[in-house]
Amino acid sequence: MTFQNVTLSLPSGLVGTLRMMALERDAALDDLVRGMLDREAMRLRSARAAVEAHEHRVSRLRHLLAPDMQRATDWADLQSHLALYGV
Repeated sequence: MTFQNVTLSLPSGLVGTLRMMALERDAALDDLVRGMLDREAMRLRSARAAVEAHEHRVSRLRHLLAPDMQRATDWADLQSHLALYGV
């Protein structure tokens, strides 16, 4: 794994908190921050993947139900069409 140096401006209070956390965990400050950033990046990627999967399912559902929605003459008619799909 290759590393790049990045300079961040952080509030003094946050830096102090991070230093205390690193000291309590017997870890280097950069290792602590790198681990936090890595976990947050993984969480955000996972959340985005979940949103994309949801959007894909909604798109497929719209495609499946579009003909029934177009043919329905009112809400009751639409409900009866959707009931065929268990909706």
